[in-house]
Amino acid sequence: PVLSSILKNPGPSMLPWMASWSEVDLIIKNDELLLNGYTIAGDDPMTYLDCFSGNGTHEPALTSILPYNTGSVFWIGFDDASDFHNRVAGLMDAAGIQEESSDDMESISKRTNFSPEHHFLSKQKNEAALVGILQDMSEMAYYSLVGMTDAAGAFNSLKSFGAPMQYNGADMIKLDIDRLPELLFGPGFAAGAQPYLMQVENYLVFGGTAASLGSFASTYRSGKTLDINENFKLFSDNLAADCNFFYYYNIHTLFE
Repeated sequence: PVLSSILKNPGPSMLPWMASWSEVDLIIKNDELLLNGYTIAGDDPMTYLDCFSGNGTHEPALTSILPYNTGSVFWIGFDDASDFHNRVAGLMDAAGIQEESSDDMESISKRTNFSPEHHFLSKQKNEAALVGILQDMSEMAYYSLVGMTDAAGAFNSLKSFGAPMQYNGADMIKLDIDRLPELLFGPGFAAGAQPYLMQVENYLVFGGTAASLGSFASTYRSGKTLDINENFKLFSDNLAADCNFFYYYNIHTLFE
């Protein structure tokens, strides 16, 4: 039951589309649980793993800006952002996910003249992540982080699709597009509306509220980041240097 509840976070709508079949062994250690095994994507129906077909592996780099108390991370790495988005769009269309939402990329583009390729994907690098952080001891706040080749340029171009603002000294945008990370990267990034946006180093960070983004920025400025967290260091020892995706769950943080 514990593993079931953990694996339903961060995106409960993602798991049914992840793969056709998986087999894992549970390895129990003093301070960690390891799931080791293999999975099959299959061709019919299309799965999320199919979106990575033909892609090389990549090194996760964004842990250096994540808050120390991060509870969950779903990280993905891909070769080409535009190609990956097109594959994800095909998956979401085949799965009927867009039909369940009030807005999809096509209607957003018609309403706002937003071009995923021109305004975002052409400025993107090869990694993104959905991150969960427990706040107020009861509620999980979710953030989407996207690596960019020109984060400042992308941030400025997105001002045309929202209202620039400041919160606790941090420059932000309240976008008119609520679910941009999910629409770009698929159901693994389904964590509700994330209309608020800010820039941190070479990353764009999406959040549900200005206050939650302000909290993220404050933790980053303090230097208390995930890459110095001993629990995450132990977890990282079990990862390959390069990969296509990984999950990280700090069970103590998620359930404290």
